[in-house]
Amino acid sequence: MKNIAEITNNQPFCAGVLITKGDKILITLNPDGLPDELEGLAWRVGAVGGGQEPNETILECAIREAKEEISVDVRIESSPITFFHDLDQKTVEKIQVNDEIAPYLLERVTNPFPDKPYRAGLPVGPYIYFAIYLANVENWEEVKAGDDVQGLLLVPPTEWDSLNRGKTIAELKTKGVEIVHLCNPDESKKVWIPENESLTTVCRLLLQVLT
Repeated sequence: MKNIAEITNNQPFCAGVLITKGDKILITLNPDGLPDELEGLAWRVGAVGGGQEPNETILECAIREAKEEISVDVRIESSPITFFHDLDQKTVEKIQVNDEIAPYLLERVTNPFPDKPYRAGLPVGPYIYFAIYLANVENWEEVKAGDDVQGLLLVPPTEWDSLNRGKTIAELKTKGVEIVHLCNPDESKKVWIPENESLTTVCRLLLQVLT
C-alpha cells in the first residue's frame, strides 16, 4: 500500500482535479506554455490545477488551484481506483493507496533540475509528481475562469484528439465541445495540448472504461 501524501511530502509537485458534467470533462485554456509559432493564435489546454505553494500538501494544492481557476469551491471525492503513470518509462498501472482521499491519477517524471527549486520556498527532489483528484461542482452557474485562465470548456473524452488538430474553438463546438466561460468571446483561436498533459492520460483511461 502506498501513501500519496507521504510520497509527495516536501517533494516538487503539481495537482489538479477532474471535474465532469454529464459525459464531458472540464478543461482550462491558458495563455502560457505555447510553442513560439502559436503565440497569440492559440490557447494551451490544461487540467484545472497547478503548482504547489510552500508548506501545502498535494491535496491542499488541488483544492486551492481549483478555487483559483474556476472561481468556486469544489468537493473532492476519493477515487475507488488510482492509476500510476511513470512518464519516464511510459507505463500506466493500477496501484493501491491508503490515503483517506485517493487521487484518480498519480504521475511521476524525472526532475530536470533536481537541486533547483521552481521558486524560492519550494522543495527540490529527483522527481516531479502530478496528481489528479476527482471533484464535483455544486453550482455550475457560478463557474468562470479565474487567475490567469482565459477560458473553460467541457470536452467529451471521445473528442480529446480533436483538440490537437488545429481546430478553432468555433469548430470544436461542432464536435460537442461546450463553452463554459471565455474571458474574450473570440472563438477563432485554436487550442493546443502539451505532450505530457495529464488529461491526455485521463481521457485514455476513461475511454478504456467506455470500451
